[in-house]
Amino acid sequence: MLGAPPQRRHNLAFSYSIDPHRRLVVSRASGVFTPEDVVAARKRVARDPAFDPTYDQIIDLTEAADLQFDYDAMLSVAASSLSQSSVRRAIVARSAEQYSLACIFQVASEQSGQRIDIFATFDEAVEWIRSRNSGPQRA
Repeated sequence: MLGAPPQRRHNLAFSYSIDPHRRLVVSRASGVFTPEDVVAARKRVARDPAFDPTYDQIIDLTEAADLQFDYDAMLSVAASSLSQSSVRRAIVARSAEQYSLACIFQVASEQSGQRIDIFATFDEAVEWIRSRNSGPQRA
């Protein structure tokens, strides 16, 4: 199309796994990640017959090199969760950009009653998910 702005191509590498035995969804983002990618990823997960909105979730952002979210986009993403508010959602973030984005998501999500915490390692996130009887463990 002549005169149309160039379309930006995203290197979306989104993967997820669902473990019904552990009642856990693990989502991983890598490369360039945008709000549109979140919408597409959520549609994929929602269509999966193994998905249950009562399962806890770990969102691993450690391989996401470019998070293209502004504040309003993050609020919109936080307001449209597939999960029920009773689940635990752990975010794994290493870089300052990942951590900042995760903090915005956490605050916005907790306003709607969701339980979210942020961790530097995947193992810490798993430990928190497994400790369902205790409250959030903040450093």
